[in-house]
Amino acid sequence: AIERGDGLLPAPTELADVVGQRLLKCGPAGCEVVKAAAVLGTPCLPGDLKAVSAVEDFGNGLEEAFAAGLLREPLEGQSGWVDFPHPMVRSAVFFSLSPTRRRELHARAGLVLSGRAGLAHRVSAAYGPEPALASELQKMAEADMAAGRFTMAGQGFRTSFRLSEPGRQRSQRLLMASEALLLAGDVTGAGELSAELESAPDEPWADYVKGYMALLEARVMEAQALLTRGWARLQHDVTPGEPEDLGARISALLAVVAILDVDYAGMARFAERAVQGGSSAGWARSVAWSSKIIGLAISGRGPEALRLAKNLDAPEGTGELDVLVARGIARLWTDDLQGAHTDLRRAIGRAKAGGQMPAVHALAFLGEACQRLGRLDDAVVHTELAVQQATEDGRVLDLPVLCSLAAQARTAKGDWAEAANHLYVASDWAEVVGTSLARAYAQGARALWAEARGDAAAFHDAAEQFEDAYDQREPGTHLVGPVLGRSLVALGRLDEAAIAIERFEGLALASGRRSARMAVAGAKGQLAADRGDLFTASALFQEAVQIGQELGMPLATGLNLLAFGQSLLRGGKRNAAVRELLAARKVLEDIGARAYADKAAGLLAEVGVTGGPTGETGLLTPTEGAVARLVGQGLSNAEVAQKMMVSEKTVEYHLTSIYAKLGITSRRQLLARLGADD
Repeated sequence: AIERGDGLLPAPTELADVVGQRLLKCGPAGCEVVKAAAVLGTPCLPGDLKAVSAVEDFGNGLEEAFAAGLLREPLEGQSGWVDFPHPMVRSAVFFSLSPTRRRELHARAGLVLSGRAGLAHRVSAAYGPEPALASELQKMAEADMAAGRFTMAGQGFRTSFRLSEPGRQRSQRLLMASEALLLAGDVTGAGELSAELESAPDEPWADYVKGYMALLEARVMEAQALLTRGWARLQHDVTPGEPEDLGARISALLAVVAILDVDYAGMARFAERAVQGGSSAGWARSVAWSSKIIGLAISGRGPEALRLAKNLDAPEGTGELDVLVARGIARLWTDDLQGAHTDLRRAIGRAKAGGQMPAVHALAFLGEACQRLGRLDDAVVHTELAVQQATEDGRVLDLPVLCSLAAQARTAKGDWAEAANHLYVASDWAEVVGTSLARAYAQGARALWAEARGDAAAFHDAAEQFEDAYDQREPGTHLVGPVLGRSLVALGRLDEAAIAIERFEGLALASGRRSARMAVAGAKGQLAADRGDLFTASALFQEAVQIGQELGMPLATGLNLLAFGQSLLRGGKRNAAVRELLAARKVLEDIGARAYADKAAGLLAEVGVTGGPTGETGLLTPTEGAVARLVGQGLSNAEVAQKMMVSEKTVEYHLTSIYAKLGITSRRQLLARLGADD
């Protein structure tokens, strides 16, 4: 009742008794005015209240209600609205009325008020089928659908269905109601109609709606069978009254199934069929185009997906939300993190402005964008909201992906218990859902958790299952990078690791994805270090760190600094290891990545470096010393880069390390430090 706004909650018994006593003190006119106000709803205009109460001595009745404290006079300066002093007072009066009396007053209110409010009262006054009222409700719901107000549309169609006489039109309204509620993500609400849906006519439209419900309830194979049957029937049978674009709607959902199964051929075929269907409904077009954009992006054709999404940039309405969310996800996977953040935040804002709950995918992938950008607190907030909303709506199909993203954010924060709980739910539902994408997300998150915990065996097991589940063509879809290769390095199986990393490197180079190149450089750096080649490892780690800084990915940057420092420590290079570990600790502490910052601090403690960042200038490398002195002369980063014949990003990298070692945060502090102790 609270969420849908379609009913009052009863008042506490004690309050209802008090209100009842006050009502008895009013005269007949006052009682009728208060009862009419309780049914009409407040605040209300005195003229409307007079018409509904049908009291001849309305003025005196209203004064009695004011005197008894049951109604509240308009505040000075306001335009005459009458209200109850508290919603529970209205509730107490409302529930004191008999059902018959309520219907009488609702009927009068339905004649007095117009629009949506008038329809609501007429519905409450109805005893049985009302064909004319049902038709009006259908028209209103169709307008809500066109505007993207799917929750309101679902409620309107459902009420229209309830007030319809038995027959074909009633069945069609049932299908409309179910589809609208599913589009709103209200699987629980749609499920309330499932028993009646089973008795719907056996035709393509019913196959589509039943398939849609089965899909969101994680019965993916059943959904695919129903949708495929619906499409096949549609080629031979035309049912009167069914949507003209039913084929496009079915194809869009089959494209979603193909994405879940990582069926690249199916993604392309069904998405193209959905787009070519040319739906006249904006929301249906949006679903078709978004499935095509996601299909292209996950297939490794990110630039093509973004070009398509750019041409489809929608007006500021809610009907094109799916396209905006799809573009945000495509941008995330192609390293445009700020663009992804902007699109996904806009999508959430549009949904709220249109009176809709934000799409769980917009929330969850906004959380992942925040994680890649190093905003871990925001990442936790957004992913947790997505999980909570999906759970409340009964969207179990989405739980493996949403809980996996929430687990990744919690892992980075070092919230081990919360991360483990999300991993359990993700893995459990991944088995139920049974799709490749569900298993890949669940095992990818589990791999990152095991790696952070230092559990090499679990890390490798999860990495193998991830690789088995996901034949990836776009390396930017996940944060795990060459996960199998890294897990083999952790086990000391270096020759096998080299093969696995090389295989992922081919994918990274083909995609042109810089984040994938960064992940490869870091993994190869670990491999080289474990083989004893610290010179090669140093170059690879510095490449990985530089790319991470250029992409604005501080978490990845900090992890590569941490891995570099750890490798140097194992190689006996204490001073160099301390330098990288100090830099890693600072970067990771700054973004709140406690899981990894604590690891860096633990490694530093092993070699006698404790507490805050050290101020030992002796730890500066010759290159860092040169950078520090040039900066101390007042040169800009660009001027330092020109003198040293390196890139500005390299200068920034060295400055970050210098600041961490000296325990400072600005050029001014560096100048002061150099003046005191060169």
